[in-house]
Amino acid sequence: MAGGDRRFILHFDWTLFILVLALAGIGLVSVISASYAGAHRTLDPLVIRQLIWIAAGTVVMLIAVFVDYRSLQAYAYPFYVVVIGLLIAVMIAGHATGGSRRWINLGVFHLEPSELAKLAVVLVMVRYLR
Repeated sequence: MAGGDRRFILHFDWTLFILVLALAGIGLVSVISASYAGAHRTLDPLVIRQLIWIAAGTVVMLIAVFVDYRSLQAYAYPFYVVVIGLLIAVMIAGHATGGSRRWINLGVFHLEPSELAKLAVVLVMVRYLR
């Protein structure tokens, strides 16, 4: 293990990580209890989906720990342009739910570009104000 990797592990916020996993575990238990249909039945697909999202979120978080956020500055403006394009795509071909058009159906999941826009605005403002 390199010295830089050891620095990340020593400065990692283990308390926050454990609390987030505990909160995800509480959510998982809630989903399991809400979808419980007896001892003879297998896991509900909703429980499996919740497990997949917990695992995916944990992997993405661990990857983010090892990425130097300052290196994202170079991609702030291109990312912003892509997100603006996605927001325009929602107006043209977005999926309407609940009376509003805010999702792009990608088959496997639905993408909500407004969530990416929040990150894009923060990155662009950091780059601009730096």
